[in-house]
Amino acid sequence: MKPPSLNAYYSGGHWTKRKKAKDANLAHITKHFEDYDAFTAEQFEIHLRYNGRYDCDNTIVAVKFLSDAIVALGYVKDDNKKHFPRLSIVYDETLGHDTYAATIVFHNATTE
Repeated sequence: MKPPSLNAYYSGGHWTKRKKAKDANLAHITKHFEDYDAFTAEQFEIHLRYNGRYDCDNTIVAVKFLSDAIVALGYVKDDNKKHFPRLSIVYDETLGHDTYAATIVFHNATTE
């Protein structure tokens, strides 16, 4: 699912429009975690590769939606700097157009 750009997300529109986008992305992300057993981790990092028209900094909404989902699903306690100390965003023209591929690395994970 292609996330909105940071500029589009915050450049006007009613807050309900932003909430609708966030909720839709949370539902989309949640589906990808359904096949995993429950666990918790002390820390996580996200590595995003993308091929789209957005500038690199405008893809941060994708990371924000993903980190918020990881917290909402209970995999980590929070997405503050203690729990989310590392992030990378890389433009990758080898991906299909409008493709966003995230790798999440969990540290010190324990099963429930």
